[in-house]
Amino acid sequence: MMSRLVDLEYSSQICKDAFNITGVANLEAINKYGGFGISYHRLAFLDGEWDPWRAAGVNALTQPKRNSTIAEPVILIDDAVHHWDENGVYPEEVTPDFPPKAVQSAKQEIREFVAEWLKEFKPKCKRSE
Repeated sequence: MMSRLVDLEYSSQICKDAFNITGVANLEAINKYGGFGISYHRLAFLDGEWDPWRAAGVNALTQPKRNSTIAEPVILIDDAVHHWDENGVYPEEVTPDFPPKAVQSAKQEIREFVAEWLKEFKPKCKRSE
């Protein structure tokens, strides 16, 4: 359940307070890349199930599920929050069940698709020895 008081004005207040941003967002500048339909070779979409930014990306609950491919991976990590795929946890926090298995699996998927992307890399110039 969400209060009717949590509206655009309320949600934008932090931008006003922290950065003195008083105008509305330039949606054309943002959406010129495709908005929710953005698609680009070697662009990965990684979200935690409980990531507060999930609603702004392709894994938003309001968006159709995308097919994940090596070229455009789409990973929604069960029981994960913002940046767990990137930052992880401190070594002393690791237990057999933490971080969750889904986070560990996502990190393995990331290693796999990045390895494939690197195979496509072709230097534009030769190194001098």
